[in-house]
Amino acid sequence: MKGHFQAYLEAKGFPPKAVAERVRAAMRVERHYGDLDRHYADDRLAGLVAALTYTEEDERLGRPNPSRLTLCGNVRDALTGCRTAIELYAFFCCDVEEPAPEPVARKPFAMPVRGFWAPPAADAPLPASA
Repeated sequence: MKGHFQAYLEAKGFPPKAVAERVRAAMRVERHYGDLDRHYADDRLAGLVAALTYTEEDERLGRPNPSRLTLCGNVRDALTGCRTAIELYAFFCCDVEEPAPEPVARKPFAMPVRGFWAPPAADAPLPASA
């Protein structure tokens, strides 16, 4: 897991308690399933999200915990928290992989001024007269 996941969540405006919970959940999943970055490279974490999915119907039917995680209390709530952390990690990896493009430096251009074109810059050479 990349170390700056916490900083990413903080920059996205998550409250400190939520940041700590998500980072802790991602680390827990990583301990049981292996390197999150490898999973991201394999299938963009889709396999982990599927492994951490436990529906209301699963809960109603009393199905066992489908994950490798040892959980206490409500299985659906615990897996939802872990799955949310992994989904956020996927967004983080996507943002790191494809950062926002840098602004393109624009060349100065001439602007029409009362029917005449102004030179592109004050120190630009004037065209030679014929």
